[in-house]
Amino acid sequence: MMEYPRVSFVILNWNGVRDTRDCLASLKKISYPNYEVIVVDNHSKGDDIAILQREYGSYIRIIQNSENLGFAGGNNVGIGLVLRESRSEYIMLLNNDTTVKYDFLEHLVKRARVGGDLGVIGPEIRSYQDMGLVQSRGGILSLYTGWRQVGGSLHPSRFKDQNKFTLKYYSGSALMIPTAVLKQVGAFDEQYFYYTEDVDLGYRIYLAGYKIVCVSEAIIYHKEAMSVGGNVRNPLTAYYETRNGIMFIRKHGNWFQRGVFIIGYLALLLINFILYYSQEKKVFTSRCRGVVWHFSHPVSGTPKLDHMKG
Repeated sequence: MMEYPRVSFVILNWNGVRDTRDCLASLKKISYPNYEVIVVDNHSKGDDIAILQREYGSYIRIIQNSENLGFAGGNNVGIGLVLRESRSEYIMLLNNDTTVKYDFLEHLVKRARVGGDLGVIGPEIRSYQDMGLVQSRGGILSLYTGWRQVGGSLHPSRFKDQNKFTLKYYSGSALMIPTAVLKQVGAFDEQYFYYTEDVDLGYRIYLAGYKIVCVSEAIIYHKEAMSVGGNVRNPLTAYYETRNGIMFIRKHGNWFQRGVFIIGYLALLLINFILYYSQEKKVFTSRCRGVVWHFSHPVSGTPKLDHMKG
């Protein structure tokens, strides 16, 4: 008989009440019996909190942040609450722009209970817009060339050998982590604010000796980029992608890996300037700002976790 350890969902909302409602509606249908849902509102401008309280009442716990703490800091508020209360064995981080299959959590917990020093147990993340396409089954990375999602834009039947990849991080849109692992490794590094914080957390868990696995039977659907406004090529996103990509390498790579990565990145930036500057001036300028940031800012090897404290 399957055990049902307590799982705490942490869902971050930022001006996205329509997507959050869809996410919560799908969660209410899941078959797993022992869980709670914490919604962290990251200082939304509208009446998101009032709507969620009216429609979901006692089903959710709402935390209201007094400022936008980014994806990293906002999620850390919820993570910190769960760790302080020490009542849940797992934390399930779930983007508000996702919906879930009814039995996904049972599959994740069942795999987690098998053991094997698991640090991250992730579902198969599929496209909400085209539910036959996989967005991610985890991620691989090289400190020389960067990182990428496994299985992106493939139909599940075309993805034959998951085991040939050693996963080193998992998409922050949906992942389950034992609370004991987070207590040891720490949560998101808030210096990232948003973007690449999930790569950093997963890689730190991997470096601590834990395995990261995908459970393909557990399926969620992701409205990609809706949590940041639905546009992955806006200037603000371009700034953080650039700044944080280099930050990750500065934090984890040795001097040679840093050099190879940065030279390759700057070369790619130059090619993009030649090909696309006339169409995307603001995006390119933002990427340059992301590079320049590193001339005047240190990068700490220890995660900055301002919002994990009670």
